[in-house]
Amino acid sequence: MLDTAVLVGAVPERFGWKGGPVDAATYFKMARGEPEAGCDCGQAPAVALEMTKWFDTNYHYLVPELHTGTVFRLASNKPFEEFAEAKALGFVTKPVLIGPVTFLLLSKSHEPGGFDPLSLLDSLVELYLEVLLRLAREGAEWVQIDEPILATDLTFGQRAALAGAYERLAATVPQLKLMVATYFGELRDNLATFADLPVAGLHVDAVRGAAELDRLLATFPTNKALSLAVVDGRNVWRNDFAASRKQIRHALERVGAQRLIVAPSCSLLHVTGHTGARDETRRRIKKLARLRGRETRGNRATGQTRRKRI
Repeated sequence: MLDTAVLVGAVPERFGWKGGPVDAATYFKMARGEPEAGCDCGQAPAVALEMTKWFDTNYHYLVPELHTGTVFRLASNKPFEEFAEAKALGFVTKPVLIGPVTFLLLSKSHEPGGFDPLSLLDSLVELYLEVLLRLAREGAEWVQIDEPILATDLTFGQRAALAGAYERLAATVPQLKLMVATYFGELRDNLATFADLPVAGLHVDAVRGAAELDRLLATFPTNKALSLAVVDGRNVWRNDFAASRKQIRHALERVGAQRLIVAPSCSLLHVTGHTGARDETRRRIKKLARLRGRETRGNRATGQTRRKRI
């Protein structure tokens, strides 16, 4: 969310940003705040962005701050630089962006009485179009746009706004294949809106939303790819492979092998990057357990001896 706020230039005034690319100092100031004393930056102390839980995970995100007069502008080259770096190494990657509706609805405002964040959706979509067009020019084929807000309760107006945003995105950048992803829960009343989005592919969480899979597959469009999440992205170490195979076979019957992608439910940022540290931790735990067991047995033996002496 911080990357997205920086990308679209949603930098609160207190951080002293004057336009242009957001530098590392401003980025860290947004994340950690400005020291109260001893600061030689020439700016008054600034409180960091609020941090809160990312849906129902144990991870947190920095909450963007918006207001009625927020003006979005491209203020970071991060997604373009990362795509170019991978391409130079021979990999055409699939850039991933936080969706505009999720970004707006998870933001906050300090305005008295608040305001409707979706009032900024049109201008934000305009900025997203700029990002997508540039990624297309640089050779991207697929772009994934994450809208986990679809796993929450949305009003009719919010669902209509989301559908309208993707109609505009898909129509303006037809050369790109857009994949809209949702995760962390069931779609419920949002399922029909999700399935009808005019994009090339849809990613569905079949781990947390397994009960909805039959309903989704029954009406799944014949012109879309299905990214089927059969492995929990927050716990890849344990998986019910029999259940996964059953879901995959069921999806194959409906969409076919050419349109089916097997995936984890969400970003793998929620798990460790390698097993070395985990295995070392397990070894230490086992060693401590053995030592504690010896200590316990020793204490019991000592207690028995003391009772006999008494």
